[in-house]
Amino acid sequence: MGLFDEDAEVFLKGAGGSVANVSTLGALSVSSGTQIPDGFVNTSRQLFGVLAGLTDESDVYTVPSGKLLVVTRFSCTAYAAASGDKATKFELWLDPNGNGVGMTLLRALVASNNGGEFLLEQPVTGDGTKAIRMIRESLDSQTRYAPCQWEGVVEV
Repeated sequence: MGLFDEDAEVFLKGAGGSVANVSTLGALSVSSGTQIPDGFVNTSRQLFGVLAGLTDESDVYTVPSGKLLVVTRFSCTAYAAASGDKATKFELWLDPNGNGVGMTLLRALVASNNGGEFLLEQPVTGDGTKAIRMIRESLDSQTRYAPCQWEGVVEV
């Protein structure tokens, strides 16, 4: 194996246990060796399954009052249903009123037979109405499999 071998696998490991490599999508991926902080538990929300053409689907997670949520990852993939397939739009929003008004876009991706993964550290302290809103929307008439999810930790 030479210095410029195309088939070489390269991993970087930090002192804290984090490992970095190139994902199958060609993106730099970091796996953290960090443990979940005391007083927190993992949480995640998903939109899986088939998405009909020219439709959208939402998931709304209301952050428990007085609890801290930290969103750490948003990932999504769209599989083309047919030749000429356009795309699927994926969005992750901070919804301060829990009603879809006055939202702040955290991450977005438009995908057609591909996907993406975003690492983030978005803290949200719940007040009984603040929410994380995830939306997936088909931008053409084709039905497709288009899963998406966000992950994080929430205070118990």
